[in-house]
Amino acid sequence: MFHFLGSLLCLAIPLLIIGGIIFWAKQQKLAHQEAKAQKKYEVIQNTVKLCTQEHLKTLVRRKRILITRDQYGTENKSGWDKELDYFWRSILASKITSALTIYESNETIRVTKSISIGTPSPALSDEYVKLVAVAEVDRLVIEASKQSINQSAGEVPTNPYEYEGYCRSILEKAGWKAWQTPASGDQGADVVAEKKNAVVVLQCKLWNHPIGNSAVQEIVAAKAMHSATVAIVVSNQIYTDSAKQLAAANNVLLLHHDDLASLDSRLQL
Repeated sequence: MFHFLGSLLCLAIPLLIIGGIIFWAKQQKLAHQEAKAQKKYEVIQNTVKLCTQEHLKTLVRRKRILITRDQYGTENKSGWDKELDYFWRSILASKITSALTIYESNETIRVTKSISIGTPSPALSDEYVKLVAVAEVDRLVIEASKQSINQSAGEVPTNPYEYEGYCRSILEKAGWKAWQTPASGDQGADVVAEKKNAVVVLQCKLWNHPIGNSAVQEIVAAKAMHSATVAIVVSNQIYTDSAKQLAAANNVLLLHHDDLASLDSRLQL
C-alpha cells in the first residue's frame, strides 16, 4: 500500500511541476501581451496628442460652436461628434497607422535580436483604435477649454453660421442660457438667450461692410415673434448712421461681439 502511494507521489510531483511551469509560461505570455498592448496604447496616445496640439485652437473653437443647447437646455453634441469623426478620417487615422507601423517594425527588429522568442504583438481592431483616439482628442480639448485656451478677437470665425455659434458661446460663458435658432424660419433671430427676467434675441451679422437698416428691421420683428424683452444686432462691423437712428427709435442695441461678455452690466441684470 505504502509502495503504491509512493509510486503515485513520484508520478504526481513531476506532473505538478510541469503544470506549474506551463501555468507560469502562460502567465508570462499574457504579461508580455498586456505590456505590448499598453505600449501600442501609448503610441496611439502620443500620436493623438501631437496631432491635437497642432490643431488645438481650431478644435476648441469648433467644439464651442458645434455643441448647442435648445430652449429647454438640452445639449446637442451631434455636430461635435461629426467633427471628431471628420478629424479622425482626415488627420488621425493615417498618422496613427504610420506610428503603429513604425512601432511594429521596431518591435520585430528588437525581438529578432533578442535571445528569447517573445510573443507576437497583439492586434488592435480599427474600431478600438478609433474609440481610443477620439476619446483622447475630446479629453484634450476639454482640458484646453478649462485652461481658457479660447478664441480671441483675432480668431473670430469666417463662416456666418459659425459666427452665430461664436456669439452664443460668449453668452454661455457669461452665464446665459443661449441657443441658436434653425437655419430657416428664424424670423430674423439667430440666437435667443435667457437670464433672470431677460429674454434676448440676437441677429448676428458677420459682414465686410457697415450694417444697415435691414438688420434692425429684422430683429424688431424677431423680438415680437419670440416675445423677447431685448433686441440686439451684433456684428464684427460698424453701423450706418441710418441704422443707429432706426435702432434708437425701436430700442434695439447695436453691439460688437466683444460687448456680449458684459451684456449683464449693460442690461443691469
